Amino acid sequence: MVNERYANENEVWVISINESVNSEGKYLPEDSGDQGPGGGGNGGGGGNSGDIDNDPEDAPTKTNYFPIVEPNGNNVNFKIQKMKVFNTKEHWVSGSSEVCIRAKLTCHNGRKLGAPQTQGAEPAQYTSDQFSNYLGKLIKKVKRKDIRNGTLLDIQYSLQQNWLNNYEFRDPVNFDYTIFERDPWPAVLVKSTHYGRYSPFDIGYTYWGGGPNFNQWYRSSDNVDNSPYIIGCFSGHYLVSISGNEFAPTGLVDNGQIAFNTVQY
Repeated sequence: MVNERYANENEVWVISINESVNSEGKYLPEDSGDQGPGGGGNGGGGGNSGDIDNDPEDAPTKTNYFPIVEPNGNNVNFKIQKMKVFNTKEHWVSGSSEVCIRAKLTCHNGRKLGAPQTQGAEPAQYTSDQFSNYLGKLIKKVKRKDIRNGTLLDIQYSLQQNWLNNYEFRDPVNFDYTIFERDPWPAVLVKSTHYGRYSPFDIGYTYWGGGPNFNQWYRSSDNVDNSPYIIGCFSGHYLVSISGNEFAPTGLVDNGQIAFNTVQY
């Protein structure tokens, strides 16, 4: 039997579906974020690109951009700077792990324009730079040896640009994200959920409870429970951030499966 240990010590040829090419067998263009084996960064692929990022069972949800423009605001650009991946979440035959992301922007209480829940404002999630279909956008294809060795990778992956954060009561100050190892259709559709949060800005929030939940589903099938690397949130305003680790310009994540930091740029 050929296993990963044997393959690391001997030449092994594997004939399988290639997740890194389009329907014509060509590597994706650089601006899709997938630059062949070990490639990645700079915004990723997603949406209706006519390549492997097309999911035949999912067109990206209709865009819902935040309706207010603040051209002279003190807006935020932030990115992942460095990353370590500790869990492959991919069968050894498939090689590198495709670490991908989906994300939406939400107001402090998950409601439209941050309106108080007592006013009956409807839930709302706004389009982020990580808008995509179920396959997400590619952050980095991480090689198995880098995962085994705990290699600190220089990522420099932009998460959000020109992010409104001037008015914590109204602007979409939360960047709610899911990072996962993706597999193309017909891989399992994993139905992950972002749970509503309490907001100290909501009048009577202790009575009304947390904000609304919303789904951020993705495709993955090789790890035991199809779990993501992390479901989390970064905040663009320090008054909303629960801790310094969740404040976008100084963010730090380390949950034993993945570790990375974020910086403003």
